[in-house]
Amino acid sequence: MPSAAPVPSATSIMLRRVPWTPVLLHFALTIAFTFGMAAPFLLGPFDPELIGAVVPFAMWVPALVSLLTNRLWRQGPIRELWAVGPKRAWQDHEWRSRLGWPLALAVAIMLGVPIVQLALAMAFGVTDWSPRSGLLGALIATPLVLLMQLLFATGEELGWRGYLQTLLAPLGFWPMALFLSAVWVAFHSPAALALWASGEGYHATLLYLGDIFAIGLVFSALRLIGASVWPVVLAHALLNSGRVLLMQNFTTPELDLAVADQWTLHAIGWALFAAVAVWLSRKPVAR
Repeated sequence: MPSAAPVPSATSIMLRRVPWTPVLLHFALTIAFTFGMAAPFLLGPFDPELIGAVVPFAMWVPALVSLLTNRLWRQGPIRELWAVGPKRAWQDHEWRSRLGWPLALAVAIMLGVPIVQLALAMAFGVTDWSPRSGLLGALIATPLVLLMQLLFATGEELGWRGYLQTLLAPLGFWPMALFLSAVWVAFHSPAALALWASGEGYHATLLYLGDIFAIGLVFSALRLIGASVWPVVLAHALLNSGRVLLMQNFTTPELDLAVADQWTLHAIGWALFAAVAVWLSRKPVAR
């Protein structure tokens, strides 16, 4: 493997080395706040299945913490670190044109990968075609869920693939992406623990975290090639809306599958997302 070269930051900020103090402080504070919000559900008095009530607020923690850490250890203008584009960017036709194909890629990946994943799983006999009785309602609700998730995902991605990816860019793409995916797994561990506490078993927790890690690699690659955080925001919103629709409404319910089949189903998805991340990492970077 060639030696790692610094990743283009998608901003005018090009750091020569990773500023580890703000990186580690951002990670520590974000995880501390997240676990603090989850504690009443994991340790009592609330039911772990109700943890979803605090998830929209937790998703904004990474962005809010980045404001704090950048005030304490300023690395540049926060808009640059977040990679949101210049002021009034949406009025800039050239900027919007450059962003078009990364946004289209985000849609194609987050809807195409689960379709291929389910098709392969059915071909291998892991699951069967079995549309849900409430499919029509799910189809109607999904666009509304997507709009809500765009708001929530913005807060999360400004902190992760915006701020933190900019600071980690000197590591080179793959060290940065692997590190950031591991951090993202830690951020999601309260939700994973809630799955375990709800009685779904340790394997459900591990499968969920495996999905998070693999998808995180794709998100970092989308940020790289798009030179902006917005394709990642869209991909994240589709992860929590369109992908959920596809994975939960057309085939045998996952909890009805044998444990070995559940692992096979997820492993297919991990392999597909990893392959997409490798492919994206070799694409030209938008300027």
